[in-house]
This record gives sequence, structure tokens and C-alpha cells, in this order.
Amino acid sequence: MKNNYMNIEKVYHFCDKAAMVLLCVLMGDCCIFGAGRLLSFGSISFRMIILFLLLLVSLPLMILNIKELLKNRFLWLVVGFVAWLIISTIVGILNGNRMSLILIDLKGFAYFILLPAAFCILTTRERIHVLMKCMMYCSAFSALVILVSLCSYLWYPELYNTIKDFTFPLQIASFSSISTKIPRMFFKSVLYLLCGCAFSVYFQTVSSSKKLSFKYIFICAICLFALLMTYTRSVYLAALLAAAGISAFLFVFNEREGRKKLFKQLGTAAAAFLIIVGAFSLLAQTNYIGYAISRSTVGEIENNNLGNSENPPDNLEEQMKNDYLELTVKSDQLRQKTLKELYDNIKKSPIIGNGLGAEIEIRPDGLNEYFYLDILSKTGVIGLILYLSPAFLGLWMFIRLFKKKNDCRITYGIWGSVLAGFFAFSWFNPYMNASLGVLFYCCALGVFYFCINQLRDTKKKNDMVEASAKSEVIA
Repeated sequence: MKNNYMNIEKVYHFCDKAAMVLLCVLMGDCCIFGAGRLLSFGSISFRMIILFLLLLVSLPLMILNIKELLKNRFLWLVVGFVAWLIISTIVGILNGNRMSLILIDLKGFAYFILLPAAFCILTTRERIHVLMKCMMYCSAFSALVILVSLCSYLWYPELYNTIKDFTFPLQIASFSSISTKIPRMFFKSVLYLLCGCAFSVYFQTVSSSKKLSFKYIFICAICLFALLMTYTRSVYLAALLAAAGISAFLFVFNEREGRKKLFKQLGTAAAAFLIIVGAFSLLAQTNYIGYAISRSTVGEIENNNLGNSENPPDNLEEQMKNDYLELTVKSDQLRQKTLKELYDNIKKSPIIGNGLGAEIEIRPDGLNEYFYLDILSKTGVIGLILYLSPAFLGLWMFIRLFKKKNDCRITYGIWGSVLAGFFAFSWFNPYMNASLGVLFYCCALGVFYFCINQLRDTKKKNDMVEASAKSEVIA
């Protein structure tokens, strides 16, 4: 009997460690490889295989923690959303929506299957830190690839074409030429660069050392530079929102020394970022930040009669920039038409939606870009509320417990800020209904659950101390 118990315990510990390793591999894959098709077997991707193995080894953990899982409100809210997806699937079938689009919608949300495993794996602060470091280093690797790609674009075209030819078929990245000196490098995993920035600042801030770490400064700076090189307005919006949240959380919850270190870290990382941008701008004789600003204010282009034949640009460089900005204007016009059709669809059935697979005439491929309007169109107000309810629950629980002094507040704030960046980006892009967004959502909820339990434990201890002190006074 004793030997059987020991064998079961060994199996549990093996599964526990294997699950943690596989979770790091899964999220590392999200940070680097976009669609997760570095290796694929037909329609089965490497990411799907890793997720299957992760769920398999996590099964004993979920069985042993079944009582805790059944009390987990985050999990029940997601179960409610999944149940509504089933109803929306039936509605879609009854409305005659294309089955291929219904399956595409279901495929993205199917990654919520990771959630119960995430609750059982992310059970210590050390494990959360291991996952954060894995994601931070993988994001830094992606940023380095973008840095190397820029160098090759400017000086080694053959290497640039090799990187481009390798990444595009695997759905890792898409490259395009804005000018002879400015490439646009949009990696599918672009939002995970926020993890490189946020987590490097976090580890520097919570470090016991008073000295700034060059490693964390460098990672933050190159990830910021990689974000710049995407030339994507929604990415800039997500980065600004995440940065504001991170700065606020770290400033409020840090002691005086921690705040000093935070200002030093942010200031040094910003200086390193400007040095990198300035060096490349000088060497390439162009203005990377200036073009990013022009992309962000592209709405003014139409008023300036861009590409007017009466005032042709003076050189090829300006012509290429103008051509690319004209493409942006056309893209914005397509987005406006998309918005109109989505609003029309929502009006048809605002409460329960038109079912999964609902399409609009201008986007027959089903890629509607505007995630929140898309989910409103398909699952209605009920579906959108159910989808967002775990995040709102996390925010509400944090507001209730944030006064309790515990280091978990900072961890919670960092993950919450990055998740807010993901949500902001998804207004313009279908990210949170795909593997990259849903898997990060699951991990964030796992971190929230752990932190909330830690904060509750702190509250209970404080209440017990206060009760003991009162009883002594009465005595």
C-alpha cells in the first residue's frame, strides 16, 4: 500500500514538472512563432501538439485539485461563455451561416481548454516568475530577429530575403517595404513584445540589487524598438495603454526605494531605446520615429491630396512612402465599410447575435478585424459580457484586496496591464479570438487566481492579528 502511494506521488510530481515545462514551451512558441506552424502535420500545428501533451500530463493535477477548480469563479465564467458559444453555434447553423466560418470561430476559442490546467500549474510565485522569464527572453529573441532584419534590409538584402522567405510561409511574420530605407516588419506575435518590455521592468523593480541590470534595460529597449518597427497604430495604442498601467501600478505599490529604481529603469530603458533609434536613423539617413508619427496621423493624408500628379515627389524614396501611405488610406476606407456592415449586423440581433460564422458582404473570408464588434455580431451582448466577465471579475477582486500589502499586487498589476494592452489591440484586430490572445488570457487568469488567493491569505492573517490584539486588550 505504501509503495503504491509512493508511486502515485512520483507520477504526480513528474506530471507537475512536465506540465510546467510544457506551459513554458507553449507560451514561448506564442512569443516567437506567430501561428505556431514551425512544425505542422497537415492542419495540426506544433502548438496544438504541445497543448495536447500539456493537457494530458495536467490531467492528474486537475483530478487532485477538482474541489478547488469547482469553487473557481473564473473557471465558471469561462464555462458560461463556452456554453453560450454552443448556443451561438446552433443559432449560426439555423441561420444558414457557412460551416467553414463556424469552425474557424470555434477553433480560436477552443484554446480556453488550457484554463483549468493553468490554475493547477501556476500555484507558486516562483513558477509565475519562471513563466514570465521564459516569455521575456523569447520576446527578446523576436526583437533581436527584427533588429537583424532591419540591418539586413539596409546592408545585406540576401539575408533579409532569406529571413522573409522563411518566416512568411510559416505565418510568423509579414514584411513589406515602405521605402528603400524603411521596412515594415509585423510579427504575428507582436503583442508579446509587451511582455518583453513589462516583465523586464518588473524583474528590475523587484530585484534585491540596487544596481540596474544591463540585461533588463537592453531587453526593454530592443522590444520597444521592435514595436516601433511594426508601424501599426493599434500596436502603439496597446503599448501606450500597457505602459501607463505598468507605471501606475509600480509607482503606487512600490516603496520609496522601489520607485527610485523604477524611474531609473524607465529612464535608462527610454534612453537606450532613443540611442538605438537614433543610431539606425543616422546610419540609414532617415527618420524612423518621424514616419511612425506620420503613420499614426494618416487620417490627414487625404486632406493633403497625397500623390497628386501636379506635385510629384522629388525622388523614389518619397514616392515609395507616399504609395505606402495611400495603401493605408485605402485600408482605412475598407475598415470604415467593414464597420458599417458590422453595425448593421449587430442591429439585426443585438442580444443573442446572428450566430457563429456570421459574415459581412465586404469580408467574405470572415476576417472582420474589429474583434468586439465581430463577437457582438455573432454572440450578441450576452456573449461579449460573458467573454469579458473573467477580466472584470479579476479587476473587481483586485480593487477589493489591493490595500493588503503583498508583493503579489505588483505581479497582478503587470499581468493586468499587459492584458489591457491585448484587449486594446483587439479593437482593431482579431487577436483575442485566436490562440495567441486566448492562451495569454488563460495564463493571466491563472496568475490573477493565484494572486487573489495570496492577497486573501494576507487579509486573513491581518484579521487574526487584529482579533488577537483586541482580545488581549479586553483581557
